Amino acid sequence: MKTYYMMYPHEIIAYLFNQGGLHIDPEEVRHFWRTSRQNKEPWALHSKASESHIPLGFYGDGATLIFKYGKHESVIGLFMSLPLWRPRSVRCSRYLLFVIEEASLWRHHTLNCILRKLVWSYNLLDSGIHPSMGMGGERLPTDMQKVAGQKICNSGAVFSCTEIRGDWSWIKKIFRCKASWQGRHTCHQCSAKSVGPYSERYYNFEGATWDVDPGENYTLRFADFLNNQLPSDGICYLVSFLKLFISLNSDS
Repeated sequence: MKTYYMMYPHEIIAYLFNQGGLHIDPEEVRHFWRTSRQNKEPWALHSKASESHIPLGFYGDGATLIFKYGKHESVIGLFMSLPLWRPRSVRCSRYLLFVIEEASLWRHHTLNCILRKLVWSYNLLDSGIHPSMGMGGERLPTDMQKVAGQKICNSGAVFSCTEIRGDWSWIKKIFRCKASWQGRHTCHQCSAKSVGPYSERYYNFEGATWDVDPGENYTLRFADFLNNQLPSDGICYLVSFLKLFISLNSDS
């Protein structure tokens, strides 16, 4: 049996800010939140984050490796990013949290388990405090016990996930939306279709019946998304991720 390892976001952040000397200008953080809220971005207006919460990103992607002897192997990677940190090399602001071969996934259950742990870690960054117990109330590993209850960052910095990114394939994989670029219903936020009358076609942008007013009631749109697009069981409990997903662009 293969053993897979995962990096917790809060531990990566602790290392970067405490040992790596990473610093993000608080004024840039305030500007980020004020601009987003002044522009009435739904995710920013509904977020409980303060103007001191440093933005974090989360995204997933897949790749297929082709070996010389003809074998193909597809892998999935989950990453954390810091949107307001722009080093010379973009790679330095992307951190791999977990990677696994697609062939090793057990339907949607494997990713659900991983995502629950990652959400737990992201939520710790919201408070800025190391956990005193595990995700399910269990005893912490020895290395985590040593810092239990302490500040994650010596400066007291706190963080909030503001981006969930990935291509259509990735978004469909984690949320299991009914809409698909290969199906009759092609959009998760409107009724655009790939077949039927021209007014319903996804490529009709003039007088289309599926056209959605972005200013309409956000709560109703979210409820419609939950009712019409998500499966009735086996959903990973990612409340904060779901709220962001309906208002963010899913293109990477």
